[in-house]
Amino acid sequence: MANYGEAAVRQRLMADLAQVERDIYARTEGVQAISPSEGLDGTGVTSEQADEGAALTEFDRNQGMLDNDRALQAQINLALERLDTGQYGICDRCGKEI
Repeated sequence: MANYGEAAVRQRLMADLAQVERDIYARTEGVQAISPSEGLDGTGVTSEQADEGAALTEFDRNQGMLDNDRALQAQINLALERLDTGQYGICDRCGKEI
C-alpha cells in the first residue's frame, strides 16, 4: 500500500497529466486551425504575404508548445509508472533512496 507521500505525489501527477492532456488537445485543434498552407492560391503565393508569415509563425509556435507538452506528458507517465512499480523515491542512476 502506498504511503501518504506517494498518494499525494500520485494525485498531483494525475492532475498535472489531465492539464497537459487538455493543453495537447487544445493545441492540436489550434495547429489544425492554422495550417501553414492556409490562404494559398493555386500558385502557392498569397496576396497577403504578411498574413501568411504570421500564420506560419503561429503554426511553428503552436508546434513547439505541442512538442513540449508531449514531452511533459511522457515524463509524467514515466513518473506514474515508477510509482506503480515501487521505484518511487529511488534514484534511477545509482539505485539509492532519494
